[in-house]
Amino acid sequence: MVSSLVHSYPAPLPTSEGFRFGIEEEYFVTCAQSLRPATTTPDSLFAKANLGREMLQSQLEVATRPHSAAKSAADELSNLRATAVRSARERGFKVLACGTHPLGSWRDSVQTPKERYDRVMEGLQMLGRRNMLCGMHSMWSFRSHRAASRLCRGLCHTFHYSWRYRPHRRFGKAN
Repeated sequence: MVSSLVHSYPAPLPTSEGFRFGIEEEYFVTCAQSLRPATTTPDSLFAKANLGREMLQSQLEVATRPHSAAKSAADELSNLRATAVRSARERGFKVLACGTHPLGSWRDSVQTPKERYDRVMEGLQMLGRRNMLCGMHSMWSFRSHRAASRLCRGLCHTFHYSWRYRPHRRFGKAN
């Protein structure tokens, strides 16, 4: 069953649809010794190309340029990850790629000083303050609405199929 979910990497993407995509990943910046999330991070950590701040001081974001081929996106993302790790190491930090930080406490988190994040925090209130989450996002652009609809329908079918047949689902509720 599991072997049916394994695909070659990178999976080929149809090029006839005329689309491009970009990838953003967020990581936790941690103390190199304790691995606890950093409460403050220097601006120099983000001085390298395509390294950006996120809503919390303990978060770092990388973003690829738009791509039309999975291989070129994977290559750029790999380089961005290496740049993030190198920049963090040079300043006494480590980078963790995890959805939630296992040692993180939202009470210790510090918001990044930026007007945009001020507005987000004002709107989200307590939810924004407790946002100790990192993830991966993809942005897509299409030449036509038809192509976008076709891809979305395919993704819905794919996600439904893979969720329905995951072995762990048989043993109880999954997050």
